[in-house]
Amino acid sequence: MKKRKRTGQPAYVAPNIVSRDFTATQSLERLVTDITYLPFGQSMMYLSSIKDL
Repeated sequence: MKKRKRTGQPAYVAPNIVSRDFTATQSLERLVTDITYLPFGQSMMYLSSIKDL
């Protein structure tokens, strides 16, 4: 059986300033990220990717 951590409610909800408008006029203006958890034996490793839109 897979164990999951309880996440609860976020401490702070950021305002939606992008409003699904992903166009950018210059580099590093709109960045997105994702984190993936990778189990290795008894420990966890984290893979974080960042993409410039």
